[in-house]
Amino acid sequence: MDIKKRIGERIHQSRRKLGLSIKALSEKTGTLAAPRIGNWENGTRSPGPVEAIILSKALNVAASYLLCLSDDERGEIAMPESCLARAVPMVLLANAHRFVQSSKNQNDLSTLPEVTGNISLENKSKETASKKVFAITIMDNSMHPKFSTQDIVIVDPEKKPQPGDFVLAHIAGSGANIIRKYRESDQHSMKNKSFELITLNSDWGIVRVSNANEAEILATVLEHRAYL
Repeated sequence: MDIKKRIGERIHQSRRKLGLSIKALSEKTGTLAAPRIGNWENGTRSPGPVEAIILSKALNVAASYLLCLSDDERGEIAMPESCLARAVPMVLLANAHRFVQSSKNQNDLSTLPEVTGNISLENKSKETASKKVFAITIMDNSMHPKFSTQDIVIVDPEKKPQPGDFVLAHIAGSGANIIRKYRESDQHSMKNKSFELITLNSDWGIVRVSNANEAEILATVLEHRAYL
């Protein structure tokens, strides 16, 4: 439908909703002549911003609604879901393993006791991220120079890591939760799930995992945020 016709239809519907004739609406505005309103409703002409504001006050709707800038009579503009920020929970690195275990049967992650706050997810990650994503803060320099202390990473427990991905892992013996680069070992196969957790800082050792009881991949890194 032509925009002039759409505007005219909204003026007409808003007027009829109040039970007003065109003449009565003209008198209510105090300044807008009935023929002008008739032309607007017929779609032969359209009101300007000033006229739309005068009409809106008389019709109890927003001027932006009459001008088809909003589909809400109050003038509120609904943002597409893709443009809305998505908050994901922040969790202390030390509590990441417990959080992942607790989140498996939990829909609202924000209610879990390990959550300390939240952070917004980037639009590019929203398309692929699961509902279980969360964020942690880097606490050491084992992954320097790519990751520094106090950098934030957002991780997804439901994303299976591929060789070369950065992952959040839990070491069973020490109970530590660490960020490392994932690499399948030379012996890796369908039956043998051995892998290595590589540091980027040579001062820190490589963790070689040959048994599922030794370590667990908790999540795969989706985003890395570095701050000056």
